[in-house]
Amino acid sequence: MARTHYQTLGILEKATAVEIKSAYRKLVLQHHPDRSKDPKSKAIFMSATEAYQVLSDPEKRKSYDGKLRSVHQATKTTQAGQASPNTSYQRTKTTTATTTTATRNTVSSDVARLSALFSTGRYRDCENLARSILTKDSRQPIPYAILGDLARRRNDFSGAAKHYATALQMDPHNKLYLDRYEAVLARSQMILDPKDRAFLLANEPKKAPIFIGLIALTIVCLGTAIVGGSAIFGPIPFISTWNLTIVLGLLFGGTILGSSLGSAQVLPPMEEVTRSSQGTSSPSVILGLIAFISLPGAAIIYLVLGLAQRALDQVTNRLFVSVAVVTFLFAITEVFIGISFVQTMLWGGNLVYIGALAGWAVSDAFKR
Repeated sequence: MARTHYQTLGILEKATAVEIKSAYRKLVLQHHPDRSKDPKSKAIFMSATEAYQVLSDPEKRKSYDGKLRSVHQATKTTQAGQASPNTSYQRTKTTTATTTTATRNTVSSDVARLSALFSTGRYRDCENLARSILTKDSRQPIPYAILGDLARRRNDFSGAAKHYATALQMDPHNKLYLDRYEAVLARSQMILDPKDRAFLLANEPKKAPIFIGLIALTIVCLGTAIVGGSAIFGPIPFISTWNLTIVLGLLFGGTILGSSLGSAQVLPPMEEVTRSSQGTSSPSVILGLIAFISLPGAAIIYLVLGLAQRALDQVTNRLFVSVAVVTFLFAITEVFIGISFVQTMLWGGNLVYIGALAGWAVSDAFKR
């Protein structure tokens, strides 16, 4: 008979929640892919994660224990010569795993619609549909992966890790699921207590790049004001007071901002934000295109849709706020050399945003 979840974690079936978590923590510390070079560790780690997902949830554990009792009883009956190995538990398990053709077609259609909902940013509907699909067929990996994407957007890294781990159990060879799981694992409080997370500190925010970035931004702001220059966009009303120096300063300032936030781990790898767990472009890409044209307009769209669909996420919040702060610094600095404060606040953010994305991408490239 296959190992039970209790045997995987090395605990008794009457183990408490604290004992379950402690056993899981020990296995993770020993067999986490970032720590162990043993080729068997990955399989042990995934089995332990699967066991923890079930045993740490009271409802799932209750259901699992019921099935175990059925297996134990059937084994005893078979050994006593009163029943064949084809137990009622096996028949029940087979029946549960088999769905009708109509149900399968419905689930396939719903999964396709689920991906479309996510790509258009309809996150509330997306979450409801994902959970609905899993009530019909709990072996579908895509709904778990998308629930992981949604949890990550809400900064719920523990929830995201659980969903990605389950998606991996359903589709063990999906590298994108594994990458997403490992990306949120270091930020998840589900796995380890703070005292046990020394080997994951590389993913914690760093202060030095932020400090260096602030100094560089101050130099660029002051340098732009000192160099100055003549207005060259006179025929264009909304940037009529701008000179070439302010344009270059805003772009360079944004590049400093993006590279600093990326290097400091304040912003995760860009791919996590711009691609879903299905490999498709996320709504953040569309939002970025709008921001190229009008940052204030993109911010308003983001707030309205984000509040309506529960789609506000910390990464986008940080990026928009940081760009707004840098734009404000340039606006108050350049006003002393005759550049309109209002013009810089309304349109300067576009250039800062473009520079920030470039700097973010550069910082990602240096991490590889």
